[in-house]
Amino acid sequence: MKDVKNDNLIDKLLSLGGKSVKLGLDTDIEIIRMLNDGILLDDSRVVNVEGEPNQCHRNSAYIYKNGNKGLGSATIEIMSGYALYNNKWFQHSWVLTEFNHLKETTNIKFKKYFGYKLSKEESDVFCYENY
Repeated sequence: MKDVKNDNLIDKLLSLGGKSVKLGLDTDIEIIRMLNDGILLDDSRVVNVEGEPNQCHRNSAYIYKNGNKGLGSATIEIMSGYALYNNKWFQHSWVLTEFNHLKETTNIKFKKYFGYKLSKEESDVFCYENY
Protein backbone atom coordinates (compact mmCIF):
# COMPACT_ATOMS: atom_id res chain seq x y z
CA MET A 1 0.00 0.00 0.00
CA LYS A 2 1.28 3.44 -0.94
CA ASP A 3 2.09 5.91 1.83
CA VAL A 4 0.47 9.16 0.69
CA LYS A 5 1.99 11.28 3.48
CA ASN A 6 5.53 10.20 2.59
CA ASP A 7 4.82 10.82 -1.10
CA ASN A 8 3.47 14.30 -0.29
CA LEU A 9 6.56 15.09 1.78
CA ILE A 10 8.87 13.89 -0.99
CA ASP A 11 6.96 15.98 -3.55
CA LYS A 12 7.15 19.04 -1.29
CA LEU A 13 10.90 18.69 -0.70
CA LEU A 14 11.69 18.12 -4.38
CA SER A 15 9.61 21.17 -5.29
CA LEU A 16 12.09 23.17 -3.18
CA GLY A 17 15.16 21.77 -4.93
CA GLY A 18 17.32 18.71 -5.07
CA LYS A 19 16.99 15.44 -6.93
CA SER A 20 16.27 12.88 -4.21
CA VAL A 21 15.12 12.39 -0.62
CA LYS A 22 16.44 10.02 2.03
CA LEU A 23 13.41 9.64 4.27
CA GLY A 24 13.92 9.39 8.00
CA LEU A 25 11.68 7.68 10.51
CA ASP A 26 9.17 10.53 10.67
CA THR A 27 5.88 9.91 12.40
CA ASP A 28 2.63 10.80 10.66
CA ILE A 29 2.29 13.78 13.01
CA GLU A 30 5.79 15.02 12.12
CA ILE A 31 5.07 14.72 8.40
CA ILE A 32 1.79 16.60 8.79
CA ARG A 33 3.59 19.32 10.78
CA MET A 34 6.20 19.67 8.03
CA LEU A 35 3.57 19.84 5.30
CA ASN A 36 1.36 22.32 7.19
CA ASP A 37 3.87 24.40 9.15
CA GLY A 38 7.17 23.88 7.32
CA ILE A 39 9.29 26.88 6.38
CA LEU A 40 12.21 27.05 3.98
CA LEU A 41 15.50 28.53 5.13
CA ASP A 42 18.65 28.90 3.07
CA ASP A 43 22.26 28.85 4.15
CA SER A 44 22.67 32.65 4.28
CA ARG A 45 22.03 32.84 8.05
CA VAL A 46 23.91 29.70 9.10
CA VAL A 47 26.33 29.91 11.99
CA ASN A 48 28.34 26.78 12.58
CA VAL A 49 28.65 25.74 16.21
CA GLU A 50 30.57 22.86 17.70
CA GLY A 51 28.77 19.56 17.96
CA GLU A 52 29.26 15.83 17.65
CA PRO A 53 29.49 14.63 14.01
CA ASN A 54 26.30 13.02 12.68
CA GLN A 55 24.39 13.83 15.89
CA CYS A 56 22.19 16.77 14.86
CA HIS A 57 19.27 15.72 17.10
CA ARG A 58 21.49 15.28 20.17
CA ASN A 59 23.44 18.47 19.43
CA SER A 60 20.25 20.52 19.02
CA ALA A 61 18.82 19.08 22.24
CA TYR A 62 22.06 19.95 24.05
CA ILE A 63 21.97 23.57 22.89
CA TYR A 64 18.30 23.89 23.80
CA LYS A 65 18.70 22.28 27.24
CA ASN A 66 21.74 24.37 28.10
CA GLY A 67 19.90 27.58 27.40
CA ASN A 68 21.44 30.58 25.78
CA LYS A 69 25.09 29.90 26.64
CA GLY A 70 27.04 31.63 23.92
CA LEU A 71 23.88 33.00 22.33
CA GLY A 72 23.47 36.13 24.45
CA SER A 73 19.85 36.91 25.24
CA ALA A 74 18.53 35.23 22.09
CA THR A 75 15.52 32.97 22.34
CA ILE A 76 16.24 29.59 20.82
CA GLU A 77 13.90 27.09 19.19
CA ILE A 78 14.44 23.60 17.89
CA MET A 79 13.49 23.00 14.28
CA SER A 80 13.05 19.58 12.78
CA GLY A 81 12.73 18.56 9.16
CA TYR A 82 15.14 18.05 6.27
CA ALA A 83 18.28 19.70 4.93
CA LEU A 84 19.64 19.67 1.37
CA TYR A 85 23.19 18.53 0.68
CA ASN A 86 24.57 17.46 -2.71
CA ASN A 87 21.07 17.57 -4.24
CA LYS A 88 19.70 15.13 -1.63
CA TRP A 89 17.40 15.89 1.30
CA PHE A 90 18.32 14.32 4.65
CA GLN A 91 16.38 14.24 7.91
CA HIS A 92 17.87 16.92 10.12
CA SER A 93 17.36 19.06 13.21
CA TRP A 94 18.84 22.43 14.08
CA VAL A 95 18.41 25.41 16.38
CA LEU A 96 17.02 28.77 15.32
CA THR A 97 17.50 32.00 17.28
CA GLU A 98 15.00 34.83 17.50
CA PHE A 99 17.29 36.70 15.13
CA ASN A 100 16.78 33.91 12.55
CA HIS A 101 20.32 32.65 12.81
CA LEU A 102 20.38 28.96 12.13
CA LYS A 103 22.78 27.10 14.42
CA GLU A 104 24.28 24.23 12.44
CA THR A 105 25.90 21.66 14.73
CA THR A 106 27.37 19.34 12.12
CA ASN A 107 30.25 19.93 9.74
CA ILE A 108 28.03 19.45 6.67
CA LYS A 109 27.43 22.50 4.47
CA PHE A 110 23.72 22.18 3.77
CA LYS A 111 22.28 24.53 1.12
CA LYS A 112 18.64 24.60 2.26
CA TYR A 113 16.66 23.68 5.33
CA PHE A 114 12.95 22.85 5.45
CA GLY A 115 11.20 22.12 8.70
CA TYR A 116 8.93 23.30 11.47
CA LYS A 117 9.50 24.95 14.84
CA LEU A 118 8.85 22.69 17.78
CA SER A 119 6.59 23.98 20.52
CA LYS A 120 7.90 24.15 24.09
CA GLU A 121 6.19 20.83 24.84
CA GLU A 122 7.52 19.21 21.66
CA SER A 123 11.01 20.53 22.44
CA ASP A 124 10.87 19.02 25.93
CA VAL A 125 9.93 15.61 24.48
CA PHE A 126 12.57 15.97 21.75
CA CYS A 127 15.23 16.68 24.38
CA TYR A 128 14.11 13.76 26.54
CA GLU A 129 14.38 11.43 23.54
CA ASN A 130 17.66 12.77 22.15
CA TYR A 131 19.75 14.26 24.98
